[in-house]
Amino acid sequence: MENRYRGELVNPDGCNTEPVPIETKGTNKIRPITVEELTTGFIVGVGCRRFAVSTKEELISKLVDYIKQPDETEKRYYDLGWL
Repeated sequence: MENRYRGELVNPDGCNTEPVPIETKGTNKIRPITVEELTTGFIVGVGCRRFAVSTKEELISKLVDYIKQPDETEKRYYDLGWL
């Protein structure tokens, strides 16, 4: 399946399993964001990755960080194993 935005190969679920080519890094582009409210927190989707947060304050903080610096935040979360 070809991703129509970057021409990268992706899995049928939409997640890229290979490293992003160098020429596409550093674009500081915000990926699609979804938020699903649960009884005890939220599931946040950024692009094809998902993670959980417990409070609205944590949700707001993480989203503000991501929106201000998408590339840096993605790298930090990836290095921490959250994405």
